[in-house]
Amino acid sequence: MAGAMVASAALSALFNVLLERLASREVVDFLRGGQLSRTQLQNFETTLNTVCGVLDDAEEKQITSPFVKKWLDDLKDVAYEAEDFLDEIAYKLEFKQVPQSCSDQVRNLLVSSINPCRNGVGNTMRAKFEEILGRLEFLLRQKDALGLGPRAGVQTSSSSSTSSQRRSTSCLVDDSGIYGRIDDKEAIIRSVLSEDANSKHLGVVPIVGMGGIGKTTLAQLVYNDSRVKHQFDKFRVWVCVSEKFDELELTKNILKEIGLCDCDSLPLNQLQLKLEEKVRGEKVLFVLDDVWNDNYADWDRLLIPLNSVARGSKVLVTTRIQSVASVMSTVPSHHLKELNADDCWSLFAKHAFDDCSPSSYPDLVEIGRRISRRCKGLPLAAKTMGGLLRCKREDKEWKKILESNIWDLQSDNIIPALRLSYHYLPPHLKQCFAYCAMFPKDFKFRKEDLVLWWMAEGFIIQGNQHNGMEEIGAEYLEDLASRSFFQKFGGSKSPDCFVMHDLIHDLARSISGEFCFNGKDVNLGGLTGRTRHLYLTRNGGSTLADAKVEVLHSLICREGYALRHPGNNISSLRLRVLDLADSYYGSRPHLLASSKRLRLVRLRHYYYLERLPRNVPTLCKLQTLVVEYCPKFTTLPDSIGNLKQLRHLSLNGTSLGKLPDSIGKLEDLRHLGLAGTRIERLPESICGLYYLQTLILSWCRQLVELPDKMMDLINLCRLDIEETPRLKYMPVHMGKLVKLQTLARFVVGKGRGSKIRELGELRNLQGKLVLLNLHNVDDEQDALGANLNEKKGLVDLEFHWKEFCWGRNVVDNSDLDRSVLQHLQPHVSVRDITIRGYRGASFSHWVGDSSYSNIVRLVLRDCRNCTSLPPLGQLPSLEELWIEWFRSVVSVGLEFFYGSRSNSIQPFRSLKKLSFSYLAQWKEWICADDDNDGNRITFFPLLMTLSIRECPKLRNWKIKHISLPSLRSLSLIHCSELESVGFIEEGGDGSLPSSLQELTIEDIAGLVRLGLRKLPSLSTLWLRDNEDMESFPDNILLPSNLSEIRIFSLWNIKSLDSMGLPHLTCLQTLEIRNCPKLERIPEEGLPSSLSRLEILYCPLLEKRCEREKGEDWPNISHIPIIYIKG
Repeated sequence: MAGAMVASAALSALFNVLLERLASREVVDFLRGGQLSRTQLQNFETTLNTVCGVLDDAEEKQITSPFVKKWLDDLKDVAYEAEDFLDEIAYKLEFKQVPQSCSDQVRNLLVSSINPCRNGVGNTMRAKFEEILGRLEFLLRQKDALGLGPRAGVQTSSSSSTSSQRRSTSCLVDDSGIYGRIDDKEAIIRSVLSEDANSKHLGVVPIVGMGGIGKTTLAQLVYNDSRVKHQFDKFRVWVCVSEKFDELELTKNILKEIGLCDCDSLPLNQLQLKLEEKVRGEKVLFVLDDVWNDNYADWDRLLIPLNSVARGSKVLVTTRIQSVASVMSTVPSHHLKELNADDCWSLFAKHAFDDCSPSSYPDLVEIGRRISRRCKGLPLAAKTMGGLLRCKREDKEWKKILESNIWDLQSDNIIPALRLSYHYLPPHLKQCFAYCAMFPKDFKFRKEDLVLWWMAEGFIIQGNQHNGMEEIGAEYLEDLASRSFFQKFGGSKSPDCFVMHDLIHDLARSISGEFCFNGKDVNLGGLTGRTRHLYLTRNGGSTLADAKVEVLHSLICREGYALRHPGNNISSLRLRVLDLADSYYGSRPHLLASSKRLRLVRLRHYYYLERLPRNVPTLCKLQTLVVEYCPKFTTLPDSIGNLKQLRHLSLNGTSLGKLPDSIGKLEDLRHLGLAGTRIERLPESICGLYYLQTLILSWCRQLVELPDKMMDLINLCRLDIEETPRLKYMPVHMGKLVKLQTLARFVVGKGRGSKIRELGELRNLQGKLVLLNLHNVDDEQDALGANLNEKKGLVDLEFHWKEFCWGRNVVDNSDLDRSVLQHLQPHVSVRDITIRGYRGASFSHWVGDSSYSNIVRLVLRDCRNCTSLPPLGQLPSLEELWIEWFRSVVSVGLEFFYGSRSNSIQPFRSLKKLSFSYLAQWKEWICADDDNDGNRITFFPLLMTLSIRECPKLRNWKIKHISLPSLRSLSLIHCSELESVGFIEEGGDGSLPSSLQELTIEDIAGLVRLGLRKLPSLSTLWLRDNEDMESFPDNILLPSNLSEIRIFSLWNIKSLDSMGLPHLTCLQTLEIRNCPKLERIPEEGLPSSLSRLEILYCPLLEKRCEREKGEDWPNISHIPIIYIKG
């Protein structure tokens, strides 16, 4: 019931939309043509306005009155009916201008539906109108009996009486009931106690998180910490701001907190003067709790008197809204996360057992733990559920809570906290959020999908904004995420993926009620005729035949199950969204037949779909058409050009080989996706799509060229041509695409197409850019004109020359290559650099310059003429370094660490992963053991992974004085001449770092000199390609902590040493592969700790270990998992 309160808050927005549409001259004329009188239309409008007037009162009263709740549900159903009725009118108005390209039969069919007086259409529409008006009037007559009336002074939902219920907070806290916030508390205290490095005296520290996550509690802990009290010993101020921002009242409250109580009658100017005088030169802590206002001007005026405070003063802000933090903060926001399972249980148990020991009630503990897990780490949920069970000590009562839909219980302590967040959302966000109730819990929302669904439902209001609906929809989602209604999922790898916390999802469900259903969490047998949005999946176990779907607006199906029932031909005329993604089984989606109002159609994984269903080009309101991963789809009809409202067309993963010229008629198209298709060329007509913003051609491996007039796409922001190997040049005048932000590749042509200097005009480029065929740059001034050093947004750059091809004569332009690389110097903001096929004898001075403090990853590959490595040790943030295919490097010395600079700076201070591969001439690696002042240096202090592969001449490698203290994994592969491997520690012989956990040795004869017995942390050992060993471990003493040994291709090994294996009491996995001479398992057997034994391609050993028959089977039969393969 509490959820329905916020649901009704969105009704006023829906009714406002109906009023706006009803006021349209075209709609009025159409209705009058259907024999509706002016009086009827005026009555309809008056009724809508009257209903709007009592919504706020109904919103509050339905909390305690089930009759009012039902009244609101009925009202919402009528509102949907009215919206569908006006949609039908809009659909008919679309055909005043029938496309000339339609067939005569189609044109006659469409025209016959335009006139409301023809074929009885007028009578039908008049009857529907009168039915809707009658239902509204019937509901309106009930308002007096329900005690509903206009609320005095109420204008919008955000100023409704709910504000009178808003919570107030104080600085006091019972820290005995706080769990799992020690790290958060310490992080905030460090920020609060730190001195600001900037010029501002007043620092602002934001705590951001969803409602009920514990932001206020954390602020209270910080406020009352003894260290904070000591530093701010004179003034600590706590003010609860809440959703109503009143500059006058806030200033009064601050003054009262610092002891000036007689200030109620003073104007704002006098109040600010008094406040400034009081705090001037003092170190002050202000806590502003529960802030909602993100208007910079408001906050700037409020904080003016506080500019006189002493340096080190702080404002600690708690908010649900990231934009508030962005406006106010001087340090990064602290995002408060959910409690872990143990802390959530502890909090639940404290309230459920009333401080008694849970062990006194063993039957309740397991049930209670399961209930606490359902709280999903939300402190408010854990406290509320614990309080609900505080006086209950019978397990059946706890089980009843556990097994019921716990979040449907009426709890004013949990739902209001989340409800308040929803209630004060802007109206345009409320319906977007409520729409998501149709999806199951833990659903992964892709930003693009959500925005397209919202567009199709008409939720996105473009107004007078210059941004398109796609950009506005993305802003909606970011706004909801900043208010903690969504959480980003997957980090930087999936920046456009979002999830909902379970409690937030339950809030959405309680808001939407029976109007949104999903077939995974809900039995479709309970579906009603009011459902407008339906999600189905195979896991739900229901089919469309089970459901009443006559009034559906959205139907989204996953995994195909819902569409395989023989009676599934839906005749819904109201569908706006038909998303049949992952429906593998059908060849033709019949649901399109009569869904003439569709705005979004997505068909994904229809294996047998060869072409579009016949009527798709007649869907005049279609905005989004997606046909993806349909391998037999080869043709797009010319009639696609009839879809004048189409904004998003995606054909990724189909076998489409050609686009029709009519694609140029889609004048409103913003997005065109052709990734992974067989397109060779695009029609020139595509260059007339002036509003096109995104063109996806990645993995079009047949693509040979782009249209000549590409420069006409003046609004293009994203051009993705990754993995298009046959594309040999870019069209001329690429520099005219000045709005371009993402350009995956730029291919330098040989004598044709755009020169690389065209990049100079593309000032908005960001993200990743790969520069291909740089050997075709014949003038270094062209490279200079690219102005890469001014492109701050480019953080990932790759420079590709033609890679070396054995046996071919390649023109060596070493000097030109070095000049080109020098002029392509990137901005210092770059984070990831790859250089491949470079033919210069040395690198440009910027490669390895310490000013590139943001580089975290660097790849140098196939730089065959370079005789030395650049000073990469001076890159302070470098974490990954890959050096491959250097033919001319013989020695790696001090230049690698320091270059020409003084060696006083610790080299490679941040490096975590280092790989050398295929350095054919590399013989020695020399490292200095101290600096100019005689101070010992720790090389690679953070290095965790080191790999040296295919360096056949490397002989000398020693690093002195306890280097590589963090090394965890070492791979030495095919370095057959390596004589000394180790690190000379003080007072000892050469050995490997004691921190080592994984070691791979391949084709190295000097294995015995590795000192493996001194590696207390070594857990994994891989040995490969050795012809010298005849026994293992032979005289090698292995550390007893080894848990995994893998032996590959030890061609001459004949036996496993009985003296070396039994003491490996931690060994769990032993794999032996390609050891053709290995004859037997030791008679003493293998370690009893072994749980997995694999023997592959060892013919002699396989026979002796044959299950139940082999001579060695008794020695290994105790091992739980044995896998033998010949």
